[in-house]
Amino acid sequence: MNLHRTLAQSVVLYLAIAAIWGLVLAWRHMLVVPAYRGVLAIAQGILTIQAVVGLVLVVSQYSPRVGIHFLYGILSVLVLPGAYAAAMGRQERRHALIYGIAALFLTGVAIRAMMTG
Repeated sequence: MNLHRTLAQSVVLYLAIAAIWGLVLAWRHMLVVPAYRGVLAIAQGILTIQAVVGLVLVVSQYSPRVGIHFLYGILSVLVLPGAYAAAMGRQERRHALIYGIAALFLTGVAIRAMMTG
């Protein structure tokens, strides 16, 4: 359980940084750079690990206090791939905005998940 809590705190900080970076890129009308794509890939990896750890806890008979916590877990692994799909076919200048908003949304989801866990 401590691992899940520690990962959650790391996720919030990491996603907040990713959100700020993406929104700054969008505000400056810059394209998404490969380093930012790497940050997003790492974020997806961390979110997936967090979800797997959560599933292990559930199988181990530990349940979150509130059932909506499961929705936050599902959202956490689906939002970035959804943002990637939403960005496809759009102007490249919009990609940073889409990813920045997705990371900001996920920051809020992670904070809310910590409150309900």
